[in-house]
Amino acid sequence: MVLAGYFFDMLKNAGDYHYIIQIGVKSIGHIAIIHRNAKTFEIQIIIGEKTYWGKGFGSEAIKPAVKTAFEKHGYKKACLEVRPDNIRAIRAYESCGFARKGLKKYPNNKHQSVTLKMILDKIDFKR
Repeated sequence: MVLAGYFFDMLKNAGDYHYIIQIGVKSIGHIAIIHRNAKTFEIQIIIGEKTYWGKGFGSEAIKPAVKTAFEKHGYKKACLEVRPDNIRAIRAYESCGFARKGLKKYPNNKHQSVTLKMILDKIDFKR
């Protein structure tokens, strides 16, 4: 119950936008546009069930979320962090135009000491 309360409080944060990813009537994940500053947002996505991994649903969700953030909310740059060993996610982000920008270290985090930073500063979904 504590996690649910935290999650719903997080959803109320002004400037952030949260969406449920659905296939038909089934919810398979969550995608968020997280406000960082006037020009930059962070994209966060989770596809919960492994049966839906690797099928393009992540890329399919990222593209309209990024387009909305750039066109409707006026952002100029998107960023994200991903585990460097999550090759499937990295490929999905790259297919949406994100570029690798280096590693970010978290020396005090024993569970995730390093992430790969990725940036997107224009949308081009013709690829």
